[in-house]
This record gives sequence, structure tokens and C-alpha cells, in this order.
Amino acid sequence: MENHSRLWNKIEKKSRVISHWQSINALLMWDQETYIPLKGHPDRAEQLALISGHLHQHLTDNELEENLVALEKHKDSSDLVQRQTEIWLKDIRRRKKLSQKFVKKLSKTSSLTLVAWEKSRTENSGKAFNKKFSELIELKKEEAELIGYTNQPYDALLQEFESDFSTEALDHLFQNLSSKLSKLDQQIRAHYPINSQEVSFGWTSDHQWKFSLNLIQKIGFDFDRGRQDISTHPFTIRNGAHDVRMTTRIEESHIGEMIWSCLHETGHGLYEQGLNANAFGLPLGEAASLSVHESQSRLWENCIGRGPEFIYYLNKLLLEADYERWKAISATDLFIEANRLNSSLVRTQSDELRYHQHIAIRFALECQLIKGDLKVDHLEEAWNENYFLLFKKYPEKLSEGYLQDVHWAHGSIGYFPTYSLGSMLSAQLFAQLKRQNPDWDQRIQSGDFQFIHAWLGKNVFSSGRLRSLRELCHDICGEALSEEHLISSLREKYSNILDLKA
Repeated sequence: MENHSRLWNKIEKKSRVISHWQSINALLMWDQETYIPLKGHPDRAEQLALISGHLHQHLTDNELEENLVALEKHKDSSDLVQRQTEIWLKDIRRRKKLSQKFVKKLSKTSSLTLVAWEKSRTENSGKAFNKKFSELIELKKEEAELIGYTNQPYDALLQEFESDFSTEALDHLFQNLSSKLSKLDQQIRAHYPINSQEVSFGWTSDHQWKFSLNLIQKIGFDFDRGRQDISTHPFTIRNGAHDVRMTTRIEESHIGEMIWSCLHETGHGLYEQGLNANAFGLPLGEAASLSVHESQSRLWENCIGRGPEFIYYLNKLLLEADYERWKAISATDLFIEANRLNSSLVRTQSDELRYHQHIAIRFALECQLIKGDLKVDHLEEAWNENYFLLFKKYPEKLSEGYLQDVHWAHGSIGYFPTYSLGSMLSAQLFAQLKRQNPDWDQRIQSGDFQFIHAWLGKNVFSSGRLRSLRELCHDICGEALSEEHLISSLREKYSNILDLKA
């Protein structure tokens, strides 16, 4: 048997090649959603398809698999090496079920669907999107069959984003979570006037852009290892061990769109910057799952960012940036506004009590599309009916209807449930962080976030993909993943708001 160290060196060398190809692919995707000229999209689709095919070839390399199998059998391998080997082999065997030709076709179709999504949003007509998305859904159904599944075809696609849950488990989760949140929602809204904004929160685009850069730097984002830009739908992407790109969205009529979009994406960005850069390309240097990734964005956006302690600090930053504009608005005004209940049909503008209803709708529609119970041509109608049942109104335009999110255009079927799973985990992580740091509130009020970075680095970032969502939650919090912390934190927050408004 070949020497243990020599085998691992070969695998590490291959991982570097793969990670560089992945970075090139990611950079082209980032450019596609930020600066590419309109007529450049067809060429970009061909470029991404070419790179995806080449990357797939590297990821399914027979020699790499043989070296990993040999290492798996090696008695001298450490637990760290064995765990990474196990993860890598699982990835390779999944990818080998898809041909290079299929992967290239899927990549090209998703790129063109993204263009159609932008066009349909602009024209407020789903015709262009529906045509390309129908092709994409057929490919995703084919992917599910090629990957294989035991019960539901959706399971095969879900595993790409969260391997710890099945379709059946998510069904149960959403029924339980929706039931409890609906009850709490009714209790709070019975005493909470929805349309009661008494002051304006508008600010010019230039002011908001400068403030956004200052805000995320204050929180801890390293601009020597990343940058922020503008896009239709905010996102974060890692283009290398030291190159993390984020985007935000600005609405002049309200600073909230920018502030909590920035906090959300900075949560993602800090996770990427906090991963082990020396292990870039290895499981140790990768995020645990999309659900764990979302726990970081929801932690900064909601648990920290909408809490009274952070709002106190945020109010100080706004006054420093433009005293005349914000002197009439208190930290209390800002706290109430940050958590204002609304009946918005747009997920990213939804309050926390109704947010997961948005996710549940998308999850149900995705399952129907993949099972073949719903055709894309009827997706808009199904969407509108689901929203009317819950919110008693229909979207006025497609950008606040079924074209509001970019995820389907990317072919990311199975992604949406990670928002709810991540929200649950974020509440549990924050509860544990507070228990271990009794002075957490004063430190956040003063703008000290280093203790949060240190805690997350030690407990979440350091293990990369070596622990799954459930394992990570149990190891850090000493209990299984549950919706209880999320529910109790929302009950406490809105009870405080009602007391303020009394």
C-alpha cells in the first residue's frame, strides 16, 4: 500500500486544482449578476457550461477516487483525514451519477434561465421565464432520477443543500413551525397596529451606500479579503480563500432594505472569511451545509441585528453619519421599525413571524414541480392562490410574486428550506452564546463584536464540514435542533415592543 503521507499529498494537490476551477466559475457567476452587459449573457452561459463540464471532470476523477479509497483503508490515517476522506468519497460518488454532458447542459440552462428571469421581472410577464424554467425543471427532475432516492424525488435535490433532512421530515417541521408561529402571530397582531409608521426612514442612495460599507466594516467584514456591490437580489459568493464577494440592494424610500440585507449577507461573508483558509478546497475549509450558512446570516440579521442592543449601536452610527437627517429618530423608533409587523408578499421584506410561511409555500411548490404534480405554466396561479389563502391578497406585479426570488432561476431546488432550518439554529446558537457571555448586551451596544467572531470561530467555523447540522447543534448547544428557541425569542421580542407601544 502506498505511503499515507504521499497519498494525502496527492489528494491535497488535486483539491487545490479543483478549488481554483471552482473559484473561476464563482467569479464568472458573480460578474453575471453584477457587471456583465446585457448582450454578454449568451457568451457567459457557454463559458459557465464549459467550466462546469471541466470542473465535473476533475471532481469525478478516477485517480482521485482511487487515492481516497486507498487512504480510507490506511491504518495510519488520523481521524481528521478519515472524516474528510469519507465526506469527499460521498461527494464523488454522488457526482459520478451525472455525466459531464448533463452537467454542462444544466449549467447553460440555468444561466439562460437567469437572463429570462431578469427579462420577465422587467417586463412584468412570466412568458420568457416560464419557457426556460420549464426546461430547467425537466433537467432537475432528471437529476433527481440519476442521483436516486428512496421515497421522494425532492430528497435527491435537497441533499445538495442539507443532508440531515428528508422531504418527510421537512413536511413535519413546517407543519409544526407554521402552527406555532401562526398562533403567536395572531396573538401579537391582535394588539399591534400594522400600518403605524409615524416617521420617514428614507435616505438617498449615495448616503445609504457609504453607510453600508461603514456598517459591515464595523461588524468585522475584512475588505482586504472581499468587497460589496449592488445586485437585483443580494447574495454572497466565495471566489477563493481570500476573496469573498457580497452584494446588497438599496431602496431610497427606506433604509431597512439596505441595513438588514447587509447584515444578512455579512453573516454569510463572515462565515466564509472565518473558514480555515489553509484548508481551502478540503472539507475542513468548507461550510457545513447551506442550513448552517443560513444560521450565520439569520444570526446577524435577526438575532443580533434586530435586537435592541444592536439597534442602540446602529442609531449611534446613523447619527454620526448624518445627524440632521436622523436626530428626530430615537433608538426606540428604530427598534420598533426594525421589527415592524407587515403583510408584505415579499419574503425579504417579511416580518419574522410570517417569514417561514413564505418558505413553506416555496417548499410545497418545489415538491409539486419535481413530482410532476405542477407544471411551470401553472406556477404563477398556484403561487397566487397559496399567497391569497395565507395573506388574503394577490401580488400586484411579478417581482412581488413568483419572480421575487432568484433561487429558482439558478436551479437551486431544495435551497429554500435551509432558511427555516438556519433560523432555528441561529436562535439556539445565540441563546448559547449569551449564556457563555453574560456581558453580551453591553458589548454589542458599545460596538464590540470581536467576542462573537471568536465564539463562532471556535464553535462553528473551525470544524468546516466535519460536523453536520444536527451534530453541530448538539455539540454546541447540548440539545437537538428545535423550533422552541426561535418561538420563545420572537415572543419575548414582540412582547417588549408591545410594552414600548403601550
